[in-house]
Amino acid sequence: MNLDEISFFLTAGGRSSRMGEDKALLMLDGQSILQRILNVLNSVHTDISIIGHSEKYQSFGYPVIPDLIPGQGLMGGLYTAMKSTTKTYVFLVACDLPLIDAECILKVLGTEDHCDVIIAASDSKIHPSLGCYHRRLLPIIQESIKKAQLKMKDFIYTCDYRTVEMDDLLEKNPNLLFNLNTKEDYQNLLETWNKRSSD
Repeated sequence: MNLDEISFFLTAGGRSSRMGEDKALLMLDGQSILQRILNVLNSVHTDISIIGHSEKYQSFGYPVIPDLIPGQGLMGGLYTAMKSTTKTYVFLVACDLPLIDAECILKVLGTEDHCDVIIAASDSKIHPSLGCYHRRLLPIIQESIKKAQLKMKDFIYTCDYRTVEMDDLLEKNPNLLFNLNTKEDYQNLLETWNKRSSD
């Protein structure tokens, strides 16, 4: 895929209700999770924006775009991203995935296909928070939000989509797609990181 046709968006606008605090600002190895993912994205592309609360994330040095329709989860973040660019594709990454690296992003981008969605997958499970979405989907996304049909997997299965299996990368880094939602997840993340650093 041509990088000139893609805008990258890091979604940090969730309520973090299960975490009890802003997961994007939790610390990992001396830096926030938000900054860590931004560093990974910046190693791939420079057209990067944050979707979230401007007063919290403005200091990171990237454009910050508030959710246009708050409270709609990842679907709402995708809608905001689509409305905030004129590029052909939106590459969406969520702060739920603190351990992603440039290799997994480049693998998605390396898919030569012109379908509506190119999405990361592992063990036949898709990961909506790491994928590339064509802007022609905007009217469908808008209608899904209007109908309160917010489950991203259900939405993707109605699209012309392709999966990019990450199983080979997970063999090298089993925690690549670690999903962060709760305080217990965060403790597991810290333990995983500390163990990896000591090995």
